[in-house]
Order: sequence, then structure tokens, then C-alpha cells
Amino acid sequence: MKYLLLALAIFLLLAQLVSGNWYVRKCANRSGHCRSICKIGELLIDPPTGICSKEKVCCVM
Repeated sequence: MKYLLLALAIFLLLAQLVSGNWYVRKCANRSGHCRSICKIGELLIDPPTGICSKEKVCCVM
């Protein structure tokens, strides 16, 4: 039973990490990411959507 609970806890933790809900905020109707600088190949959304903080911009693939 302990192993089952441990496996469930690990699965839930990995599901949160993979979905990105803890680290990267979503913007532009959940199709973009809030970042300090956009990565290569991403487009900067202008004007900002308001979900990102003032220091970050919304970048869409």
C-alpha cells in the first residue's frame, strides 16, 4: 500500500511538472508563455496580455 501511495504522489508531481503549471505562466489564450526574453523562433505578442508581470513578455511559437 505504501508503494501505491508513493507511485501516485510521484505521478501527480510529474504531471504538474510536465504541464508547466508551476513554473511558466500561460498567456495569449494559453498558447504563449511569459518569459524575460523570447526564444529563437518565438514571436513577441504586442500589446502584452496583462497575465505576465511587467518584467516579462508574452512569447508565442
